[in-house]
Formats: sequence, structure tokens, C-alpha cells
Amino acid sequence: MFDRRRFLFSAAGLADCCRDFAKPFNGAVYIASQAARTVSIVSLSRFKLSKQVALDAEPTEVLANGPSVYVHTPSNGTITELDATSGTIQRRHRLASTGVSMRLGPDGNSLWLLARDPQALIQLDLKSQRMGRIVKLAKPVLDFDLSSHAPLAVIGSPATLINLQTGRVERPLAIEGDTIPIRFCADGKRVIAAHSSARLLSIADVETGRLLVKLPMPLEPERFCFTLDNGGQMFVSGRGMDAVVIVSPYQTAIDETLLAGRAPGSMTVDVNNLYVANPETGDLTVIAIADRQLLAKITVGQDPVQVMVTPDNQYVLVLNRGSSDLSVIRVSKLGSDLRGKGAPLFTVVPLGATPVNAAVCSL
Repeated sequence: MFDRRRFLFSAAGLADCCRDFAKPFNGAVYIASQAARTVSIVSLSRFKLSKQVALDAEPTEVLANGPSVYVHTPSNGTITELDATSGTIQRRHRLASTGVSMRLGPDGNSLWLLARDPQALIQLDLKSQRMGRIVKLAKPVLDFDLSSHAPLAVIGSPATLINLQTGRVERPLAIEGDTIPIRFCADGKRVIAAHSSARLLSIADVETGRLLVKLPMPLEPERFCFTLDNGGQMFVSGRGMDAVVIVSPYQTAIDETLLAGRAPGSMTVDVNNLYVANPETGDLTVIAIADRQLLAKITVGQDPVQVMVTPDNQYVLVLNRGSSDLSVIRVSKLGSDLRGKGAPLFTVVPLGATPVNAAVCSL
């Protein structure tokens, strides 16, 4: 029997879909699928899986930099460079026996690998495509960050500033104990370090190395996210509380604690909203930054591990490790009329097994 009601809803949905595709984003998201040993490439103009690139080890990190995408496989200390447009492998750089993590230099001309074997920070010069400076480390390090204002890196355990031009210790920071994550503030003048088990944040001055404050936290600080206004607000999530803590790093104080769904995990922001993944419940919690009110709670997929926003601020992308897919949400659908309610998914794109990290690039 012809169901007119269902037909009308289907037609309306098709019309909405067509309108959504009226302004496609010319780009792609490159996704490290760890168990599959592949990089999955999803077209953001068609929202379809366009290609899978096989690797010789398990990828854990992806960085986009202009015409290139860099993929880290820590088990063999290799950085694989892909052409961002075609997805073809351009070259492989074996920098170490095993790696930990990588970061792009603020000028975009170098990439730095934190290696476990050897224990070092290793530079890949992206202009010459050769290994550059090697900064040997005295002990194993779990995390590092690069300053966008000076040739400095900061490492934890113990917290130390390293001059990347000389390869020498610039100065120790008066931050005790193991720290992960550890990050520079946007202006490069302060370092923030988490002591998860102790439920503390330490904030130190870069110029002098002195400790400015130790902030007791109501949760185990595990992940940081900064607002786009030069990091005027910092959001912290971690185990022990179904909330996100807002910290003012320049006032060295906790501002507010916001409920943000069950066991908040990965976070990202755009100009207006904070997006918080809830891995245990497969949700995305959306909070309006201006009034700090719940805007929406959206069911995505199993075990969401990363949240991204496209450069045109049209789409929110949620990488789901458990269901091996990518959930796509239209930002324009997150209006004030949705307060506390769910928003429909725009689409879901199936991926390779165990996606763990991704990067969006414009083409």
C-alpha cells in the first residue's frame, strides 16, 4: 500500500540532503585505521570513502600540512608522506626504531618526532626531505609540545624546555613529577602540565621557569582543549567526573565545571561551540561557549575517540573507534531550538578497522 506520509518524509529528507550538498567542502579527511594498517580517505564533498592506502605497520597519528599528509607508524618509527590530493604515497622517512608521537613545527617547514628508541626528539626537514637535528633525551618521555613563538619544545618527566636550534636544555621548569599532557599556552608564555593521578594542573612561566600555581582538579586531567581566541579558556576532561572543567590559564584559576555527558573524552571547539565525545555512551555533547549551556546531545557511534570541525565550520566529524565509522553532523542544524535535545546525523561513513586518529585537509 502506498504510504503517503512516509513518502512525504522521504521527499523532505531528500530535499534537505540536496540542500546540504549545495555548498560542498572541497577537502578530505585522512584517517589512521590502526588494526587494518591502512589510511582511509573520505571525500568531504561527497562524504564517501574514496580510497584506502595500505601501510606496513599500524598507524596511530595523522597530520595535514598543505599539499601533504603525514602518517606516523610508531612500531617502526616511520613517517609516511601522502599526496593530499591523490592519496598516493610520496616517500617514507624512517627516523627511529620506535616512535611515540609527532608534531608539526609552527612554520610548517619541519616535523618533530618524539622517539623511544633512540630516546630523542628528531627533526624531519620538510624542505630538504632529510633528517635534521637530533636532540638526545636523558630518560623516556611520554609527551611534548612545540612553542609557536620561539624555537622551543617542552617535555615532561621532569618538565624541561629545550632549545630546538641548539639542541640543548634551555631551562628546567619547576613542575614536579610525571606530566601528561603538557602544553604551551597560545602566547607561548606559559606551560600547562597535568598530573592525572594527583588530580592537579601545574602552570609555569616560560621565561623564568618558576611555578605560578598548582590547581587542584575535581577530576583526573587527561585532555586539554583551548578556545580559538588565543586560548583564553581551556577545557579539561578526564576520569572521575561526568564534566568538563573550564580553566582560565592567564588568571591561573578554575572558572567553572560543566556537566558534559557520561565520561567526557576527546574535545574540539569552533568559534561558538565546544564539542565533547562521550565514548561510554556513544554520544556527542555540544555546549555553547558564550552562555555555557547544553546545546545538544547527539548519538554518534561506538567509542568516539576524536572530534573535528571542517575549516569552513559547516560540519562536525566524529571518529568512532568501536563501530569503525565517521559520523557527520551539520553545524547549521545545532540551533538554539535544540537546547538539550538531539540533532540528526547528516551521514555515517564506514571505515577500516579501528580508526584512531584523523586530520582534515583542504584540496
